Amino acid sequence: MEYVYFALVLVGPLSALWVFLDCSKNESRRSALFWTIFVLLFWIIAFPLYLLTRDERSAKQAQLDPNIVMEHLKESGATKACPECKAALSVEARMCHFCGLSLENEPQEKS
Repeated sequence: MEYVYFALVLVGPLSALWVFLDCSKNESRRSALFWTIFVLLFWIIAFPLYLLTRDERSAKQAQLDPNIVMEHLKESGATKACPECKAALSVEARMCHFCGLSLENEPQEKS
């Protein structure tokens, strides 16, 4: 029985530390502190909840952060430049997410 208590004493703080490190690289410090405290206090509920919502929050962050979008587009190689603001966009883009210009009537560039 004492092994169970020992495991719980180690698992809680170690998983909270992992949550803090994972959350601080993907989100703000405030959010990382919230999740860390939440996992420390209510480990059995908070840790699975963090794992379930982690991908969803990362996807929302990636959609909102133009640097991540630009990095992904440059890695894929399938980009074209917006005629208005010269931002790199996906070849399939119908509208520039940076300046709002509609690209539906623009001729497709060959890359």
